Amino acid sequence: MAHATSFDDAMELLERLRALAADGERAALDARITELGEKLDAARREADQLQERIASLEAENRTLKQAAAGSDEPVEVKNGCYRFDGDDALYCPLCWDNKRHKARTTRISSRQRVCGTCRSPISA
Repeated sequence: MAHATSFDDAMELLERLRALAADGERAALDARITELGEKLDAARREADQLQERIASLEAENRTLKQAAAGSDEPVEVKNGCYRFDGDDALYCPLCWDNKRHKARTTRISSRQRVCGTCRSPISA
């Protein structure tokens, strides 16, 4: 918000400069030009700080996404199904590979399972 305030202040000063230029007051005009330059410098510094903050947040976001994606990868294939770290359930490889959706499978026999979502049979 401070950025918008500095910019608004600069725009207000610009309007005052236009009025002074019309009145022919040279000394007041010079003072306002100096003040305007200071306000614009402050606005530029605020914009630079915001850009740095945005870059920092984008880098943090990328890091968090990579960490989350890495933890969600299957760690083992068991009976034709995927198993994920920290979870003993078996998941459909078709649903995971196609949509990145964890769909649990149900055991039909000792060598065959079926997906609860896409109903695909999965054999060991």
